[in-house]
Amino acid sequence: MSTDLKVLKDWGFVPQLAKHFSESGFFVITFNFSHNGVGKSLTEFDELDKFANNTLSREVNELIEIISAYKNGFFGKIANQNKIGLVGHSRGGAVSILAASKNKNVDALVTWAAISKLDRFTERQKEEWIEKGYFEVLNTRTNQIMRLNKVFLDDLKNNSSTTLNLEKALRELAKPYLILQGDQDLAVPFVESKSNL
Repeated sequence: MSTDLKVLKDWGFVPQLAKHFSESGFFVITFNFSHNGVGKSLTEFDELDKFANNTLSREVNELIEIISAYKNGFFGKIANQNKIGLVGHSRGGAVSILAASKNKNVDALVTWAAISKLDRFTERQKEEWIEKGYFEVLNTRTNQIMRLNKVFLDDLKNNSSTTLNLEKALRELAKPYLILQGDQDLAVPFVESKSNL
């Protein structure tokens, strides 16, 4: 399976987007999830052992922790601290939907080419994953083969009807939500944006 695993806080459009919001008077936090596989380089996947043990629940919980830290003054005293908006891209868009739906501190949400389905694996792939204990994906930017341990699949299976239920999260999302999606996107098809309505 080939997948697009390249969005990091210092990749592509992310720094420019953060700079734009910052120069427009917003306080901006960009971050990499603890287990996204990127270490001190900030741009290369050099912590593949952490990547292998990542889960979607871990990412949702880390985003909620950052929101909580911000609200509790961890980043210092900030003007207009009472409003929080999330911007999430690709899988980060789905994580942002899940975090925003269950966090009353989030006032608005923007997703950019967000995936609409967390379980993106065939039954055959899942059977092999269970048998081997891991699943390998190709990073199309670096050409690295990146392993996902069974913990990722277990998390998805155990929480797909509760905390990782995107449909339920969208139904319960009672806040402004802007969906951005290119109609020529090769990684996340345009039809997925319609599922996030």
